[in-house]
Amino acid sequence: MERTTALLANLLSVAAAALFSWMMIDLVIRNTLQYYLADQKFQILVLIGGVLLAIMVLLRLPSLFGGSSHHHHHDHDGHDHGHDHSHDDHTHTPSLWRLIVIAIPLMILFMGVPREGFSASGLTNKLSAEDIKSIAAVGNTMMPKGFEPKGDPRPADWKVLVAAAEDPIARERWEAQAVQIAGQAVADPRYVDRYRLMRVKITCCAADAVPLNITVLGNWDPSWKSGEWVEVIGAVHFVEVNSPDGSSPSSFFPVIYQIQAKPTEPRPYLQ
Repeated sequence: MERTTALLANLLSVAAAALFSWMMIDLVIRNTLQYYLADQKFQILVLIGGVLLAIMVLLRLPSLFGGSSHHHHHDHDGHDHGHDHSHDDHTHTPSLWRLIVIAIPLMILFMGVPREGFSASGLTNKLSAEDIKSIAAVGNTMMPKGFEPKGDPRPADWKVLVAAAEDPIARERWEAQAVQIAGQAVADPRYVDRYRLMRVKITCCAADAVPLNITVLGNWDPSWKSGEWVEVIGAVHFVEVNSPDGSSPSSFFPVIYQIQAKPTEPRPYLQ
């Protein structure tokens, strides 16, 4: 009975190591590590760690099923010395901390890992009160009279474009510029003529994630799922929002007048 309990404990430990190994390798193969860490140089380290752990598991398996004897017989000049090593002074019963450690990979396995970034609800839950109000700040979704997109669409840097709202010179430079920008399209149930385009910026890992959002003025495509990755081509405009009581200076939010939008591949975090 005691040997059976010890074997079970060792099997569970090896199974936990195998699960950890599988998850480490899977994170790299499926390229889902990008949703956890900003620095993708860690991918090779995670892969090496998973492979080494798998090798340790394979080396450990034969000893589990090969059996072992604790009885030693020595023949010295015609007389025997039998040594029977008793284990009465200790037990092989699995301890609570070992079971907890073993349960960790199982919990992660059943919880699953993200495949395309944050969900739509996860993104909106991270928005500040000011960001939530920004989508309602635009009264008219039609391009202002005389507003004409300028230049050919160029890829827009998310962080630069969002920061431009606070700089008068940058706002003037970006105003009406045709851009190409991608993010997760998040629907607002209050509107059909606008939606949020969102990305997540991280410094180190998913724990310090900060959402960035830009209002897109254009009809929501019914075939899209909220949170789907979309590439938008449109023209940049900045909307001024005054404080209700006039006690604080007005603020500006970037919006994009949509010219074209189509689904695109998921992108990793912004850094």
